[in-house]
Amino acid sequence: MAAPSLSLCLIARDEERFLPGCLASVDGVVDEVIVVDTGSRDDTPALAEAAGARVVRFPWVEDFAAARNAALDAATGDYVLILDADERLGPGAAGALRRAVSQGAIDCGMLPLHNATDLDADPEAVVAGASRQGEPVLLPRLLRRTEDLRYEGAVHETVAGWLTAQDRVVSRVDADLVHYGYVPEVRQARDKDARNLRLLERRCEQEPTDPVARGYLAREVLRSGDEERALVEAERAWGDALAQLEAGGPRPAVVSLASLLAHGRIRRGEPEEALSVLETAAVWGFAHPNLDLLKGWALEAQAPAQDPEQDLLAAWSCYEACLGFAGRDFAEEPMPGATSFTAATRAGTVALRLGEPERALEAFEAALECHAGLSEAALGRAEALVELGRAEQALEVLEPLLVEEVPDGWTLAAAAAGALGHGADAAVLLKRATDLAPRGFVAPHRRARFHALRCTTGLLEGRPVAGPGLAGLLGALAARVPVERHPLKGQPAPDHEVAPVVERWLVTGRTDLLETWLEPRAEDLVPGLKGQVEAILGGFGIDVEDDGEPDFVFLGGAGRSGTTLLRAMLDAHPRVACGPELKLVPAICTLRDQWWQAMAPDLQAAGLDEGHLDAALRAFVTTLLEGMVEDPRAVRVAEKTPHNLLHMATLGRLYPRARFVHVVRDGRAVAASLVRQAWIDPASGEPIWYCKDAGSGARYWAEVVRTVREQARAVPGRYLEVRYEDLVHDPRPVMETLLAFLGEAWDEAVLSHQEGVRVSERESSSAAVVEPIATAAVDRWRSELSEADLEAVLREGGELLQEFVSPDRS
Repeated sequence: MAAPSLSLCLIARDEERFLPGCLASVDGVVDEVIVVDTGSRDDTPALAEAAGARVVRFPWVEDFAAARNAALDAATGDYVLILDADERLGPGAAGALRRAVSQGAIDCGMLPLHNATDLDADPEAVVAGASRQGEPVLLPRLLRRTEDLRYEGAVHETVAGWLTAQDRVVSRVDADLVHYGYVPEVRQARDKDARNLRLLERRCEQEPTDPVARGYLAREVLRSGDEERALVEAERAWGDALAQLEAGGPRPAVVSLASLLAHGRIRRGEPEEALSVLETAAVWGFAHPNLDLLKGWALEAQAPAQDPEQDLLAAWSCYEACLGFAGRDFAEEPMPGATSFTAATRAGTVALRLGEPERALEAFEAALECHAGLSEAALGRAEALVELGRAEQALEVLEPLLVEEVPDGWTLAAAAAGALGHGADAAVLLKRATDLAPRGFVAPHRRARFHALRCTTGLLEGRPVAGPGLAGLLGALAARVPVERHPLKGQPAPDHEVAPVVERWLVTGRTDLLETWLEPRAEDLVPGLKGQVEAILGGFGIDVEDDGEPDFVFLGGAGRSGTTLLRAMLDAHPRVACGPELKLVPAICTLRDQWWQAMAPDLQAAGLDEGHLDAALRAFVTTLLEGMVEDPRAVRVAEKTPHNLLHMATLGRLYPRARFVHVVRDGRAVAASLVRQAWIDPASGEPIWYCKDAGSGARYWAEVVRTVREQARAVPGRYLEVRYEDLVHDPRPVMETLLAFLGEAWDEAVLSHQEGVRVSERESSSAAVVEPIATAAVDRWRSELSEADLEAVLREGGELLQEFVSPDRS
């Protein structure tokens, strides 16, 4: 009985570059060669005939399955071997094919296809993996030629229908195929992407519920750069695939589709949805490294919001599972490095986040053994070395990586330089990382390290900033930035973190920053910090004592700007007394200036100068404010009279520790409210000029705001501006900012000011502040100002009013 025969079936067009090598690789292996030429304009047909092939000319009809079937129709062998011109048999494939054919026991042989990294790659190196892209993929390429053997699908053609029509015997055949058409320069030159996209869109129109076709379409759309449309197509294909599975139909290529959909959802910031897709694929019995790799990635992305340690440990297990697939073949293409360098790199990153640098280093070095040029793994290796205290070695690893325009390497280099005590170098490296940070980090977790370094450097350089980690919390204290929900709040600080900063501030004379760590807020956020600072200063022979200097708070702004509401909220804080306005502070300040202007010669003749007036003014205001305290718990006094801040320069000079808070309200609302008031000028008995009409009210508002801002230059670092609209719409962040500015600990009582509020008939807004905060009055001016009034307000408010006349405030 004669041995079964084997035909090579190949379709080609303009393949003179690859065809000779392909045909040479099957010489002596196949019994006949069928080449279907679909319209070559080069020497492809002649080269095929010269090699002994039978050439079938078949007009291209935008359908790969039709061309494949034309080759099958021309074949006479018992089996057919399907190759493309840019493929060839790998080492040992000839013997494996002949054995499989001679035994005649299979209907479909699955052959491993290896994608070469470049056109000059040796087939042995490709099959061995040294010159291969990704992992090999098993494809149905050895087929028993039966009457019903047909391809289906205009593009990404398949024999799936033939395989499932009857019980076929499918088996792996160790006949490696080497593919050179996946080399990027070849794919780009042939413009395969645009052609495939066109054919797939037409195929999906003809087969709208075919999940395989739509899955391929989603991939091509993604390759074109349209991520949103790719996700839409993938979601539709996923629904069709599940419906097909539930109906008992043929099992579609679920792994590739689930991978595409999960990847898109992770990139869109939906890790939970990605995990749902991957879980469904697992329930249907699909096992593949792609599913484990993406599950690990989704768990990493989810970790910050859920249970970080549990999710990261689960992610580690997923990456270990990926590595367990190494050396196996797959019917669906694995993602690059899914069983090797990518999985190892992700495992290393997870180990870093779990605080296991030794384990991380091992994983990154394993990744680099597989892919020596993988910068992400090299960066991870350097980070692990930094964590292990091997900073010099880390810098050696990082040096060649600093040519890349990403902040990761520069951040790690700054950390290594700092660990070696090279502060100046660390600052330069961190500056470069800061410049590159907007481009994004290769490893997102490294952004926290970057910010922590910025915080540490900022502390030492006297430029504190808030951020993650202990340095960020200490920086927030020093910068008077609200961080009431910082994850490290309530945890003590190690001495080695505090001492260098205190010593540096002491040397550079930054006592203003030292004071922030001695305030009540510091003890609330970092327990024991005050005692640590005092102990460190004591080591230098410096005792921390209260100098008795008042730390008054002066509130103000234009009348009808909401100063009464803010003073009531501040008065609710147990450490602060801010009762009804006294009206005397701006009056006595004005009187002091009038005396000097009118009586300077007489006073000087009597041996008095401005210093004496200031001393008298300070004594008067101090006595006045200290008399406001009714609650013994209130150890700090604040005073609200709107025009306090018109004398900020004077008050700031008299009280070097005083702080000033300016409430600014939309000038249109202020003008409308002033017109409603019946305020009388006690000097003339006439209505106060700025209450006469809306235009006058707006002019007054602009003059007050402008004057206060000019006065603020005299008290740098001690002035805070509060927007009334922000206060009533979202009071918590405003009050957090205010209390941080004052150095006071957060207290929820400030959000319930109406409980026990002190009021006075002499405050025009007393009736309003006995109620909870309401927003009804914010936009009342819209119904109260006529068109003529509004024109006058806009004219008088000038450019200053444009701060409020904007898209979010109009």
